Amino acid sequence: MEEQEKIDILALTREELAAEITAMGEKAFRAKQIYEWLHIKKVTDFAQMTNISAQFRDALSRKFCLKHLIIKKRLVSQLDNTVKYLY
Repeated sequence: MEEQEKIDILALTREELAAEITAMGEKAFRAKQIYEWLHIKKVTDFAQMTNISAQFRDALSRKFCLKHLIIKKRLVSQLDNTVKYLY
């Protein structure tokens, strides 16, 4: 699968993630583990998910991508300290 064909795993809801994971033949509890790695522990690579087998992490990296936003510029208003971010 090419990069543009991979699914952005961070864009999936917990329910969508569970559906994708079970469709891959894994048990539903794996979706909870992956969700916690992504949204609580904020990992940036599937290899960091140490309680998931290396084989399944490889399968995840073939099917999904992790598209983290990178802040290009941060602007702070002099009027009211409103902050704007450019990604």
